[in-house]
Amino acid sequence: MDYLLDTHILLWALAGEDRGGSRLPVRAREILLNSGNNIYFSSVNVFEIELKRIVKPNENLPTGEDVV
Repeated sequence: MDYLLDTHILLWALAGEDRGGSRLPVRAREILLNSGNNIYFSSVNVFEIELKRIVKPNENLPTGEDVV
């Protein structure tokens, strides 16, 4: 199945357990780990991540470049 990730799900998936990844719902984790699924994200996700980095510079967020 095809899935387009929401920005928060993308951030939580990239974060890992020590940086907020535990916020990723169990069902979302199952979907992401299923090799039969196609996982996509949008350029809008990258834009939103960069906006979050500007608004909250003290948060340890990946850069848009890290995502791509």
